[in-house]
Amino acid sequence: SDLCVYKQFWAVVSIGEDMKTFQMGRKRYPSLLMFDWNGSPLAKLDLNRFITSFDIDVANGTFYTFDTYTDELRKYDIGYILKDIFE
Repeated sequence: SDLCVYKQFWAVVSIGEDMKTFQMGRKRYPSLLMFDWNGSPLAKLDLNRFITSFDIDVANGTFYTFDTYTDELRKYDIGYILKDIFE
């Protein structure tokens, strides 16, 4: 549902349901999937809230999420995940 690219990797939100269900009444929480530039998976974050967009501050290890349906903005520390990926 949303894609962001970074120098070391790219990431996408996987909503895990068809578009009709997503638009009419979301049932499954999404996941964030992270891949290197060869397409190899780096990490999967199963989320416990609905989101429609995201961004990652790689330098500070911060994951920001936003949900347009609820106007909810959240901030998470994922420095430990990024450290494991890039060490």
